[in-house]
Amino acid sequence: MNRAKLVLIPTPLFDEHRLPMDTFEVLKEASVKLLAEEKIAIVGEDLRPTRSRWIKWGLDRQIIPHLRFLNENDSGDTELELQSLLKSGGTVYLFSDGGMPSFCDPGTSLVQFCHDHNIKVTATSCDNSVILALALSAASDRFYFASFPPKKEEERKAYLKECLLKKETVVILDTPYRLNRLVQELCTLSGGINRSVFIAMDLNNPNEELMNTDLATLKKNSFDFGKREFVLILKAHR
Repeated sequence: MNRAKLVLIPTPLFDEHRLPMDTFEVLKEASVKLLAEEKIAIVGEDLRPTRSRWIKWGLDRQIIPHLRFLNENDSGDTELELQSLLKSGGTVYLFSDGGMPSFCDPGTSLVQFCHDHNIKVTATSCDNSVILALALSAASDRFYFASFPPKKEEERKAYLKECLLKKETVVILDTPYRLNRLVQELCTLSGGINRSVFIAMDLNNPNEELMNTDLATLKKNSFDFGKREFVLILKAHR
């Protein structure tokens, strides 16, 4: 069983704000494991802001020399090292200088690497399911927020057809008991269109599940998702 895991860690936008307690506890525990030389990497974006925030958050200063950094100036070596750690069963904790890593911030390609290698990706608490789902999907560069489909059948069909035809990533929400219906409708209306699909279910919940698939696979298989909170993402055409 692959125990590898990438954990995205949303952090406060303002430097003076404290970490949420559950996020603080996650980083505190990760720090203990890192000092014990377990297969752990704690990764920030840039040295100075990361060091400053780390101290203000009240985390162990001994960890600072062991922190790694991933940003747009990285030659690729750091990401390759993190990929190697994940492939060997390690855990990577990733945060940026403020906000959500992998959402218009470093980390997108690392998230995609994990999806490509069946490595678990998750995140600490986040109050916005759309932003979280996009970060976890590795498809956040440009997107269209389609919100909830109309209830009337003909309007709903037109709405979903429009979503399927858009070239950019599309984010769709609906009520928990309509997930099965939404998937079936997209499969029926897609015709010859095969879009990559990301379904984020029960985010930040013990039953959290992320599904990377495509419309062709969904058509071939009978999935019963049950009643689940979800965000469905049609990834951009490549």
